[in-house]
Amino acid sequence: MILLKGLFFIIIVGAILFIAIVVRLLWSARQLFNGIRGDRSQRHTDTYGNSVNTNGNISDRRSPEEANRRIISDDEGEYVEYEEIDG
Repeated sequence: MILLKGLFFIIIVGAILFIAIVVRLLWSARQLFNGIRGDRSQRHTDTYGNSVNTNGNISDRRSPEEANRRIISDDEGEYVEYEEIDG
């Protein structure tokens, strides 16, 4: 009886893994065919977390406060006078 339960468990786990592999292959095939057909509606995320279409449109997900913050503080980026030394 224990042997039958173990065999049944292995069959169930195998079936679940088989279904997962088939679903993954079908999803990959769909992505491949969309790329071949030139479907440009797919999105990916850039390094800053923005959503980017493959046609180049960018949607910024940052809050207005984060988007408008100063990158360089007031004490940086000032003009510095210098003298060239001939020599």
